Amino acid sequence: MRIFSGPGPALLLAVVSFHAQALDVPERIVAPAPEVGTVAPNVFGAAIAASGPWLAIGAPQEDLPGVADAGVVYLYQWVNGTYLEQVRLGAADAAPGDGFGSAVAISGDTLVIGAPTDNLSAGSGAGSVYVFERNGSDWEQRIKLIQPGAATGDLFGTAVAIAGEAIVVGSPGDDITGIGADVGSAHLFQRIGGVWSHTARLLASDAGSLQRFGQATAVSDNFVAVGSRQADASAGAVYAYSFTSTSAQFEQRLVADDRQPGDEFGSALAMDGNQLLIGARSSDTAQAQDSGAAYVFAWSGTQWLQQARLESPAPQAGERFGYAVALLDGFALVGAPYAQVGGTCCEQGRARLFLGSTSTWRHLRLLSIGDAAPFDTTAFSVALAQTGVFAGAPGSNDPFSGTDATGSAVRFERSLSLFKDGFEPNP
Repeated sequence: MRIFSGPGPALLLAVVSFHAQALDVPERIVAPAPEVGTVAPNVFGAAIAASGPWLAIGAPQEDLPGVADAGVVYLYQWVNGTYLEQVRLGAADAAPGDGFGSAVAISGDTLVIGAPTDNLSAGSGAGSVYVFERNGSDWEQRIKLIQPGAATGDLFGTAVAIAGEAIVVGSPGDDITGIGADVGSAHLFQRIGGVWSHTARLLASDAGSLQRFGQATAVSDNFVAVGSRQADASAGAVYAYSFTSTSAQFEQRLVADDRQPGDEFGSALAMDGNQLLIGARSSDTAQAQDSGAAYVFAWSGTQWLQQARLESPAPQAGERFGYAVALLDGFALVGAPYAQVGGTCCEQGRARLFLGSTSTWRHLRLLSIGDAAPFDTTAFSVALAQTGVFAGAPGSNDPFSGTDATGSAVRFERSLSLFKDGFEPNP
């Protein structure tokens, strides 16, 4: 395991803090300065996850000394009203082009990191996933997960999700014998007696060539959801499963009630309890093509039912609302990283926060950055926690050197409770 900690000479710019306050002005978490002998960009913010006091931010193109584009993950902790960088994590067996940090998920003291372009002995781009667990003040690499039957181009680790003792990993490039190429699969791992083991390989109920099932995953309680945005002429579908400690069972194929070819329903997923938020990043609205949408489904006790379709109140063509989603305690956060902000071209990105229950959901707030620059792609990744509302901006430039796509992240609000206590919606 590679661990880089402490604000040494090469990391002075990495030590950031953002204080507790109601944030009329969003706070930007700037990408740390590249190490001596390495080259930007590092696309810091390409993946983001939060749980309790912890915030994880992936930089999958960051170099390690002598290892180009190996990727790293930065881990921050909320301490006395301030986020402080705790550690910079890299793979123990880092190799060029691994893409470590392309996907991240965290639950309690367990951090899951995808490296989908990791070249294994099984073949180029087979992919892997690293599980780190906190031991006192240290985060230790516990295990490297590899797909059973790994092969070239599986891209295992493209999507990761964790809830309690369960991890689900997407492998959208998996070729399935007798079906075809790039069918895709997902894999359920569970920690039993402190040991992570493979529980089940999940396939779409109607698996077909080039569906790339596994590009998005989510898990909560005893449910797993897996997205296949290219199913049905890219109208998209999501597949729901239940699981026990020993097996998983297909439950239902979910589609939007207003689906159209090209919507890409299932392009992003988030689960919280018995609710599921699904991005459809290329869905059209009445006002704009490919503006995007998100759908809320809920478990009725016997099946998943669509509750609501969420749209931007001011949709833009091609903004891809639904590209990234997060769900927590009745709040839904939806990213539109290709939105134009401030009347200038283009792809500055923005997110929107909604609050809802059953079939009633309302737009609370537009989340954007006043100093956003073209191609920042803010909200390429998003996360929710009681300590803040977060969005990754992997395309943003270093504010000091101007280097392209070093990346950043943004924290928008001190506490979700602020919205419940009287924040008014804005456009």
